[in-house]
Amino acid sequence: MLPIPAIDLKNQQCVRLKQGLMEEATVFSDNPVEMAGKWVEAGCERLHLVDLDGAFAGEPINGQVIADIVKTYPHVPVQIGGGIRDIETVKRYIDLGVKYVIIGTKAVEDPDFIAELCSIYPDNVIVGIDAKNGYVATDGWAKVSDVKAVDLAKKFEGLGVQAIVYTDIAKDGMMQGVNVKQTAELANAVNIPVIASGGVASMDDIKKLIAADAPIYGTITGRAIYDGAIDLSEACEYSKRAIEQQLYNKAKAFIEKRYPQGFGGCAVMRLSSGESIISVAPDTQLEALALCMEVGGCLEAHKRNEKITHSLCLCREDEHSEFLILSPCGICQERLCHWGGDVLVAVTTPENKILFKPLRELQPYHWSQVNGEVL
Repeated sequence: MLPIPAIDLKNQQCVRLKQGLMEEATVFSDNPVEMAGKWVEAGCERLHLVDLDGAFAGEPINGQVIADIVKTYPHVPVQIGGGIRDIETVKRYIDLGVKYVIIGTKAVEDPDFIAELCSIYPDNVIVGIDAKNGYVATDGWAKVSDVKAVDLAKKFEGLGVQAIVYTDIAKDGMMQGVNVKQTAELANAVNIPVIASGGVASMDDIKKLIAADAPIYGTITGRAIYDGAIDLSEACEYSKRAIEQQLYNKAKAFIEKRYPQGFGGCAVMRLSSGESIISVAPDTQLEALALCMEVGGCLEAHKRNEKITHSLCLCREDEHSEFLILSPCGICQERLCHWGGDVLVAVTTPENKILFKPLRELQPYHWSQVNGEVL
């Protein structure tokens, strides 16, 4: 689960609101670009920007500040919300280099707009669902509709929506803890990755979201990182290790269930959506397992049009032996590079600890041998 720092923009300043009230704004910085740099240096993998003025005006207001942030940190994906209600505005942000646009009020008023938008920008659309007591709020949280959050979310399944940002507006900016229960319920109810927002007050909240039995992709952190209640670098490192441990645990549990008394293995891969997939291979040789297991996962990711972020190959010889990490062969490295790009691959250290390393740092394989034959 990714901790995603929030930069809320009002009058070209970095602010935080309480429960979405513009009159309850606290200014944290007059230089949002500099603030973004602080979070990038802390290790964040995505930035969450909100044009608060735009959310109330119905059109972008802080466009120049957003452009400056994207230009200054081009390697960090930016998601932007606030006042995005037409295709022209979306195009303007995408052309600037913004990775994701968050559609909130327009998604409630005109769900067909999301279908049209996804057909034009299939990799760039996020839906923002702000809710109070389970019902969707719109127009900068100024209005509460009669639409249930889960019902709205289900309308966007199968359209290509990349994520749902779910905000509990009763919690947002109040430092009273995140609503783990409602967030997990939404994440389990839809097949779209869910990003939690609102009320994250401490590392305990981040740990609870990670531990929740739900595919929660990330959590937006706001006031807590500005007040110092959460150290963003610590949160990023904890989340990174938690993802890696979850992949290992998932692979181990799968092997123990599928091969309770014998030799077997599997590859577990984490996709850009936050979902994990498992692929297996027919049985005999370690080299063959490494080859077949990862290729199958790569093909599945390609079919889903998703990038692979993490890959782990695990096997054991029998129920009494230790679990072994298998490094990818040359064919798998090529597939991972093609369909994963900057994928992190599990390897073992001399101390027999698991380490995820960037694929480009692995010693490249130029051949693989199975049953004495060079492939």
